[in-house]
Amino acid sequence: MDALKHPGAPEFKPTVAITGTASEGRAGPQLGSVDIGVSHEAYLFRVTLPGVRKNHGDVKCRIQRDGSVQIQGVRPPTSDFLGSFPGEFMLKVEELCPSGTVRIGFKLPGPVEPRLFVPTYRDGILEGVVMKCRMPSAASPLDGSSKPSDASPLAGSSQPDFKL
Repeated sequence: MDALKHPGAPEFKPTVAITGTASEGRAGPQLGSVDIGVSHEAYLFRVTLPGVRKNHGDVKCRIQRDGSVQIQGVRPPTSDFLGSFPGEFMLKVEELCPSGTVRIGFKLPGPVEPRLFVPTYRDGILEGVVMKCRMPSAASPLDGSSKPSDASPLAGSSQPDFKL
């Protein structure tokens, strides 16, 4: 039996918000499918972004302390894929998500430490591992005091966009 699954525990199913051109819901490679994995120390997520290029920081990922994840990318126009191929094409079948900005948002099962995030983008899949947030203990092991810290060093800090 998996150590992370408990009998009777509710199964986590994230709400995924898809906006921009991804929301048109056409057939073709699915854009915005999300897998989420959980370990004792971290969360893993994988998001499908077929056709989204990572050139020049076109893929951005922002993770908030509460576990909110916002991903933004750009699907270039079809002409960008053809390069210098001579002639003009009129598409007869369009089943891929159209070009433009793609935004995908979802929430991880719990709070995270955004500065401890390792993203990888390869073959149209954004994969990220982010460490779970550890709650500070009431006693400080350095000075022996038992009073809680007045402020977390991360409280109020703005989280950076990770550009891939």
